[in-house]
Amino acid sequence: MMEAPGFWETLRMQMNQPEYLHVLIHPLLIYGFALGILGLIAALFLRHRRAEVVALLVVLASALAAWPAAHYGNAAYDGMIGSLSETDKDGAAWLDEHLDRGEDYLWVFHSVAALAALALILPVWLPRTGRPLAVLVLLASVAAFGCGAWIGQAGGKIRHKEFRYGPPPQPSSDE
Repeated sequence: MMEAPGFWETLRMQMNQPEYLHVLIHPLLIYGFALGILGLIAALFLRHRRAEVVALLVVLASALAAWPAAHYGNAAYDGMIGSLSETDKDGAAWLDEHLDRGEDYLWVFHSVAALAALALILPVWLPRTGRPLAVLVLLASVAAFGCGAWIGQAGGKIRHKEFRYGPPPQPSSDE
């Protein structure tokens, strides 16, 4: 009888799977942006610059997490589409939709990262820019949170048939 791998061996195997890493990282975007948004609202309401800085760092880290999430998602695509195209055509369609949405909206996360970095650095030299930039980052973070939820909504339907409420998306004519 073959013995099951131990904790460290299982962890090592999972960390070598792009699918696992993508699923592990993606929630950082959603939960991180949610925390960053709440933190920025509180910091702006309280007019507390140190709290703004912490919230901006959370937003920056969340926005930067989009890069490895996209990287590992793209790396996982071929293996996922190969396993789904034969067994679950609807799941394959949702995988394509998830990939398309991720590629279409990745720029939003990069923009938020740049804005958050600017909001952290520029007020050191121009203190009056702190609050307006924090408000701008807050608005951009809400947009990024929405984009992340939109991308993740399609991703959740890949393997979870219970989340599929209608027909799968149809391939666009530009493909």
